[in-house]
Amino acid sequence: MINRDVPVPEFTKISENIWEIPTSYKKGMLVPARIYASQQLLKDMDLAVYDQLTNVACLPGIQKHALCMPDGHSGYGFPIGGVAAFDTNSGVISPGGIGFDINCLAKDTKILSEFGYTRPVQEFEQLFNDIDLFQQNYILKGRACSESLVSLDRKAKSIIACQPAIFMKKKQEDPILKIVTKTGYEVEVTPDHPILTKTGMIPAGQLEVGNEVAILPFQGVTYEELPDLTIVSNASLFSTQELQELKKRTLFPLNLKNPAIPLLAKIFGYLLGDGHIYLSGKKGFVCAYGAKEDLQRMQNDFERLGFSAGIYSRTRNHSIPTKYGTVKFTAENHELHVSSKALTKLFFAMEYPKGNKTTTPFEVPTWILRSPLWLKRLFLAGFFGAELSKPRTHTKTGFDCPVLSMNKNKIWEDDARQFCIQIMSLLDEFGIKTDKILQRDDYKNKHGKTVRLRIQLSSEEDNLIKLYSTMGFEYNRKRTFLAHCAVLYMKEKKHLTQERAHIAKKIKELRARELTLNEVKKLVHNPLVNERFITRHYYENATHRIPLDFCSFNQFVEEKTKEQDSFGTLFDTIDRIEKTPYNDYVYDFTIPETHNFVANNILISNCGMRLITTNLTLKEVKPKLKMLVDMLFQQVPSGVGAHGFVKTDKKQFRDVMAEGARWCVDNGYGWDEDLERIEDYGRIEQADPSLVSEKAVGRGFNQLGTLGSGNHYLEIQHAGEIFDEKTAEKLGITSTDQVCVMVHCGSRGFGHQIATDYLKIFHDVMKREGITIRDPELSCAPFASKEGQNYFKAMACAANMAFTNRQVIQHRIRECFKHVFEKSPEEMEMHLVYDVAHNIAKIEEHKIDGKMKKLIVHRKGATRCFGPERKELAPRFRKIGQPVILGGSMETGSYLLLGTDEAEETFGSTAHGSGRTMSRTKARHEVKGQELQKKMEEKGIYVRTASYSGLAEEAGFAYKPISEVVDTMDKAGISKKIVAFKPFGNIKG
Repeated sequence: MINRDVPVPEFTKISENIWEIPTSYKKGMLVPARIYASQQLLKDMDLAVYDQLTNVACLPGIQKHALCMPDGHSGYGFPIGGVAAFDTNSGVISPGGIGFDINCLAKDTKILSEFGYTRPVQEFEQLFNDIDLFQQNYILKGRACSESLVSLDRKAKSIIACQPAIFMKKKQEDPILKIVTKTGYEVEVTPDHPILTKTGMIPAGQLEVGNEVAILPFQGVTYEELPDLTIVSNASLFSTQELQELKKRTLFPLNLKNPAIPLLAKIFGYLLGDGHIYLSGKKGFVCAYGAKEDLQRMQNDFERLGFSAGIYSRTRNHSIPTKYGTVKFTAENHELHVSSKALTKLFFAMEYPKGNKTTTPFEVPTWILRSPLWLKRLFLAGFFGAELSKPRTHTKTGFDCPVLSMNKNKIWEDDARQFCIQIMSLLDEFGIKTDKILQRDDYKNKHGKTVRLRIQLSSEEDNLIKLYSTMGFEYNRKRTFLAHCAVLYMKEKKHLTQERAHIAKKIKELRARELTLNEVKKLVHNPLVNERFITRHYYENATHRIPLDFCSFNQFVEEKTKEQDSFGTLFDTIDRIEKTPYNDYVYDFTIPETHNFVANNILISNCGMRLITTNLTLKEVKPKLKMLVDMLFQQVPSGVGAHGFVKTDKKQFRDVMAEGARWCVDNGYGWDEDLERIEDYGRIEQADPSLVSEKAVGRGFNQLGTLGSGNHYLEIQHAGEIFDEKTAEKLGITSTDQVCVMVHCGSRGFGHQIATDYLKIFHDVMKREGITIRDPELSCAPFASKEGQNYFKAMACAANMAFTNRQVIQHRIRECFKHVFEKSPEEMEMHLVYDVAHNIAKIEEHKIDGKMKKLIVHRKGATRCFGPERKELAPRFRKIGQPVILGGSMETGSYLLLGTDEAEETFGSTAHGSGRTMSRTKARHEVKGQELQKKMEEKGIYVRTASYSGLAEEAGFAYKPISEVVDTMDKAGISKKIVAFKPFGNIKG
């Protein structure tokens, strides 16, 4: 992470536009760092660039120099605009050198653990103890976290527990966003932190009021340390073999601090309600009864304890005696059985009743009574999962009192009442009200008369919200879902009532100012009230109850069931988004596989350029510009969460990963000639789809043909100035009024996900290989290692997807031009000039100490610019060198350059764009998106955008002067200016 206290280096001036930082600047530098910049660009450069660039110079196997182009600014690990080459045998490969980000949560955000308690996010730092990398303003820790977090398995559409792999902490000095939902859930995050919506994970800064975000209404209780309390230590209760079995599973002696205690607590509670534990001869049995899916969860928990559990299903004819007679019915029953005498005796030692529970006295176990609230919750939630009535209404919107029932033989009536009083006392500790204990004589069994006791809980809605959101149910998925629905339903009612009360107050205030009823009706426009409401509150002190047409709870459950079935979770609507000043640490986790977790009840979780010519002139296009841009905006999806028009299944998407742009041409989305005009012919041959996770595939397979967001765009331009007419003509540019199209986009979230997946793997590798780094954002693996090779092959899949994405967009562009100008793309000579990648690592040969050497070259926000005669270039470019497309801001235009022989000094690399000088947050402070759009139209640039805030972030003043960046590389001899383009139509993601 960035060290903001980094000193300004004493540069050695190599030439007018090349500056060097010597290895003496920082301990561990293996090579000098070089920056390509004019004196003014160097002066304006972010100080963090020097820190990051010199950290890169410390990486194993680095060759010659760590390089930064004139558009450089601070990034993740590597500066954006950074280039570094590593020996393929002794060097490394690093996701930070290709593309990666960290997005974070504010301090004190409550993170929900699998055991139903929450901790402030900063407290998790102490739970990670395998990796501990520290640098000024930054900490990263990984593995060996002792707790699992609640996470959504989006594929299985269910809530599961996942152990976080990495903990991240960094200093934040910019404002953060507070997002508040309609029912009162709120979270504070950095603007780039993704939050789950119905269209996928979307950065918080792209969300708007009215969007729906995924929530989990259960919030649990605050974590407390477990006391040092021995529960089971009497060895004489067990045989030698039984003790060995328990010790092998670290269950003897048993202390409250034992990691198995949370599992034992919730299982114990459930078994006390719907279970049976008994000894039979030389065997012991633990049995539970319930729905199959709930027993499967318990089965998994028994396996975590080290015991094998079987689930058995059978159809049974039931005959149950009751006070009103015998009730007979047939049902399919599911039972879980664990055969273990050691486990059976352990539960008895933990105060589980021996014998039939209706004829055996028992109380709440002593160790539960002495536990902190979160462990008491697990016990109660397990018991409630078996015995507490489900959430339901007796009227359209009015809820029943929850009831907890138990039967006991008359002789043990006092014991049963004592147990009920203990349960009520426990609920008091949670602030959950109980109304009373109800008792009646019940049926007579073979042991004699029985009594039925019922604890009736208060049905006040605040009480029910507390019950269902802090206590909930364990091992009962149906009741858990209903509890979540009930919490949301009651909160929506409360929100609506508050809104109507506010309107009623306004009506009274207007009347007090002597406005007539009709005048008040004209002023009060709100869909939450009707004219009758206004009349009643104008004349009366009426109540603010919910309207008669408010949906019933049953209808609400039906709607939420559809949501649950589709997404695996529920959603709430954003009510407001506020910017909040912040100067403290922010935090994040990496969660393997699911890549999401619950924070304050809310579920939180490479690029390139292409230039296309036409034979159309500015004069021909301008009259139809608006129609053209509007159609392109409609036909090329943009913005966060956009889905592409090319529909592939996951199997076809793996073909895309392997074949790149060739897949497009084979499937009718391009011309054969396009392939030789794409870097590497649009395909990195080392790509291996088998090394890409299902999570990454899930993020990428439906996004072919989409721009995305950030600085990605589709621009209509004309050749404003031609510097080298002869070369420009060879590339298809013949006049200054010739219209071209430029596309800047990449692999969307697909490449980012691949980097995320390999980050955890690389931390393990660094430990194994003894690699130390100055910045955890530079996590790496030896390129020659299995892990390094796997990442390289997976990264190649992302590059192939990016080539494919831009090819599909080009196909759409040709279709739109055909429709607007009523000519075929061939007639309009819509040829591809070139397609270059910006964030990538490639195996290339370069001259080191006078000899050609195979290297793995990282380009992070940089462009390859080989000079003539490089074997990698297609024959049409081999004589002139590689075309380079360098994008500017929306207002300033872009450039077409050409690589040179001198580019060997930078491993055949040049700049990729203007380079930011202002944060996105600050840019939004400086200008509103609508205002910028209007100003651009006044300049003759027609803009369509998926997000006004995103448009403001890309304002021209937020970037370095593009001409100075280009001139720097031209004067240094690295890349040669050919054409400057001016924009007049733009689609912004």
